[in-house]
Amino acid sequence: MDIHVELWKKLAEYPDFDLSTYLNKFMSLSSNLDQINFVYDELEKHSAFPQFHKDGKNDITSIAVRHEGNKLYKKNLFSNAFNCYTVSILAAKTKEVLALAYANRSAALLKMGLYKESLTDIGRALVNGYPNKAKLTARQDYCNMFKKPILPAYEKVPKIRNVERHPFIQSAKNCVEIRRNERFGRHVVATRDIKIGEVVVVEQPFAFKLLDQELVYCHECLELCYCNIPCDHCTRSLYCSTTCKDKAFSDYHKYECPLLHSIKGIPGSNESVLLPLKLIFQNGQKFFTEVPPSPGVYRSDRLREIRDLQTHLDTTDPFTVFEKCALVAGIVHLVKNHSSFLESAFSEEHLKENLFKVMLICELNSVEITEFTPKDNTDIFEKQQIGAGLYSFCSLFNHSCCNNVAKNFHGNTIVLRAVNSIKKGEQCFVNYSSNYLVDLKPFRQGYLTQHKFFTCTCRACEEDWPIFTPIDFQANIALHSCDCFNLLLPVVVITGGANVAYVKEKLKLFISEMQKKEKKLPPSRNYSLTKYALLQCYNVLGNKRRV
Repeated sequence: MDIHVELWKKLAEYPDFDLSTYLNKFMSLSSNLDQINFVYDELEKHSAFPQFHKDGKNDITSIAVRHEGNKLYKKNLFSNAFNCYTVSILAAKTKEVLALAYANRSAALLKMGLYKESLTDIGRALVNGYPNKAKLTARQDYCNMFKKPILPAYEKVPKIRNVERHPFIQSAKNCVEIRRNERFGRHVVATRDIKIGEVVVVEQPFAFKLLDQELVYCHECLELCYCNIPCDHCTRSLYCSTTCKDKAFSDYHKYECPLLHSIKGIPGSNESVLLPLKLIFQNGQKFFTEVPPSPGVYRSDRLREIRDLQTHLDTTDPFTVFEKCALVAGIVHLVKNHSSFLESAFSEEHLKENLFKVMLICELNSVEITEFTPKDNTDIFEKQQIGAGLYSFCSLFNHSCCNNVAKNFHGNTIVLRAVNSIKKGEQCFVNYSSNYLVDLKPFRQGYLTQHKFFTCTCRACEEDWPIFTPIDFQANIALHSCDCFNLLLPVVVITGGANVAYVKEKLKLFISEMQKKEKKLPPSRNYSLTKYALLQCYNVLGNKRRV
């Protein structure tokens, strides 16, 4: 149950309790810190704090999940079995049980065609004392016969040449600038004509967090890894190497490690709390130190730029403010009592105040980190969220449902490319999540109003452009015999099975087709088809799951 709902439920037992009067009293307090302290005291008074649930390794759990994996393995559901074996590895307490989990995962990896990863897990099973060495040696020999270089999870991150770097924006090319006005606030405009396909921004995240259910990405560096190793203490975090595991624990995981299991049990907290909490844990005392404004370079690796991002607190209704204050109070109570963070001379008051602010910043400005992944074990690929990150410069780009700039991820690096010609002085728009190609206007408007707190007035919304689905594209292609449609077909229908070689070979032709189509007034079917295909090309070059 939500923390604020649990509190209101207990308060409702008093016959004279009136929620409206209660919220008016809450909103009359002079600062957010006063509001958080008010809710904290109320939660303490009525014993409504979220429960702490101790996490820990458990061999019985590990064995049970491994047996579930074995059932799936026998049904030839190797990817599902792999997931069970990874959870079993996370839960294993003793070396003997851990060895069995590694051995079973090595078998699933072999069946998935991931021979090098299988060899890695075989080695770990042997080191941990797997009893049947002959069985693993035979599997080792088989993998060595078929092993091949591990395919990259994404193509090389594009580089902005030094001569093209923006002198005052760390992550940008010298073709854009930051402007500010009353209508758009801070936004990004072109300082010269920008061509289709041109890289505009390459930015590292200031902080990022994986979704809780992700088992094939490193929680420290976000590299795709099918043979991750577990945290030594909790059952929530996986790493591609001991280097990443040790770095994460030293930097921030030592604080979050005992809390993750409990936070997962709080409704809505995974998405809204884990990223801001990690950001605060990572930056420590720096986060609580006031940094004076400094003219000059807009830096993506500096805390001040993050703290200056918008929050829209002034438009948040009292119910939502109370809900967020209750969540902050509940999390701070867990940190105070079950983490060592506040033992290092960090103020509880500072933590309350800053966690509240960062939650609001992340809610409005965090960017979904995505991958291109096979849909239901087919050759049809789709974009899927794997985490969220804070990219301070990219957060300054406004939204359009017919965006002229596309964002893709190469690992945790965000790359922004022009997907339309952009004239000097025109604003550069990205797409926050929902665009006219695949989503109807009511859905787009609803999402943006609820999550981003504005009503979109882009051309696609004002003119209510029709959507174009891949099925529409396929039907449209059938009506044409020209070479350009034959060129687009593999990308539009199945993205060539995420065929990188095909995309690299044809990308210049796709860009050329887009240049021709955009000269005609959109939204023609040909224009939408070509733009959709171009977007898919860049998806193929970014993060993609192999199996």
